[in-house]
Amino acid sequence: MPISRSRRALWWVIIGVAALLVLKTFVVDIYPVSSSSMEPTLHRGEWVVVAHGGGQPERGEVVVVRHGDDVLVKRVCGVGGQGGERLTVDPSGDIWVNGERPGKGRWRVGSETNTTIYPRVEIFDLDQQDPAEAFEGLGEESPGWHRGPNGELVAGSPAGEEHSSVLQYQRILRDGYRDLEGRVHDGEVSVSDLAVDLHLQVLGHPSSLIVALTEQGDRFELRLETEDPDGGARMSLVRVTPEAEIQLGGPSSISLGGSGRETLIHLSNVDNRVEALVRTEGDSVWNTLAHDYDRNSYQPGDEERRGTSLGARMRLTATGHVVVRALSLARDVQFRPRGKLGPGGVQVGPGEIFVLGDNSADSRDSRDFGSLPEKAIVGRPLFAIWPPKAMRSLR
Repeated sequence: MPISRSRRALWWVIIGVAALLVLKTFVVDIYPVSSSSMEPTLHRGEWVVVAHGGGQPERGEVVVVRHGDDVLVKRVCGVGGQGGERLTVDPSGDIWVNGERPGKGRWRVGSETNTTIYPRVEIFDLDQQDPAEAFEGLGEESPGWHRGPNGELVAGSPAGEEHSSVLQYQRILRDGYRDLEGRVHDGEVSVSDLAVDLHLQVLGHPSSLIVALTEQGDRFELRLETEDPDGGARMSLVRVTPEAEIQLGGPSSISLGGSGRETLIHLSNVDNRVEALVRTEGDSVWNTLAHDYDRNSYQPGDEERRGTSLGARMRLTATGHVVVRALSLARDVQFRPRGKLGPGGVQVGPGEIFVLGDNSADSRDSRDFGSLPEKAIVGRPLFAIWPPKAMRSLR
């Protein structure tokens, strides 16, 4: 007896509902972000697709956890693993693990660049913000830094005048953020750790670019200098202190584009580790220089040395003719000690995780309810899907 069209449609509906239930139970689910505790990594009012499971937790990753009747989105900062570990927070808001900074090998490592991945908050993007409001040294015309016809930053001119152009990020950096609606929430805690990413095109030889990040009594400089008109160049990493100039890495021979290609540049100073990466667009290998250091040339309490200025927090110095077509500046997340993560720290037991919100001033997390068992992890966010203007990958 043939099955009627209506019965066949009913069967397809039943199969579809069953498939959705299986998908929701075992594969992916959708969760709303109901608080501002993960701002600005995740915004209140967003909806995220979450993949169930995902293996052992990794320090630094964002997870969805269940605590009682609540489902929360947080960042894993402590991983007890097999033997447990002790977490503390220093005055600058950095997490320490068993008395050491969570540098390379303690935060998870990115597969593309093999560099340390850390919680970060973007504070400037050339594609979205006016550099005249954030930088000093931006003029109207060459040979100094100026805006090009498509919004790019240009130093020098085709005429190739001998001129040094300096662009400095002038804002005071605190742990504030911009929410989903574009409202600025002022921060209270000063930020120490920064990272800058840019796309560079060298249009003449000789040319050079110094990318510098300053923290307390140190200026860390990535120095790039052309050696020939075909894009050959040298790369070095230097630490400038009030007393000396110290070579940390290089000089190494690299390529700065050539044939119209752009060069991708990254410089970060996070958790007392400086990392510089350079590669030409289309190449798969990064040229890398990195250095770990114990402490800055002076600390926040060294009042007698506080007046020693080594320049703005981020600075670009160019000679010759160069173009910056993309520029973003990010800061480290600042975690605040309180509750169970007090001055003495907290012990994370074997098989447990300690989770915190990126918006540390307004987050209910493990500082309130303590460590959670690893099995409390529901899954990992994959995508933000709502609202449409905020759709993006979260992995």
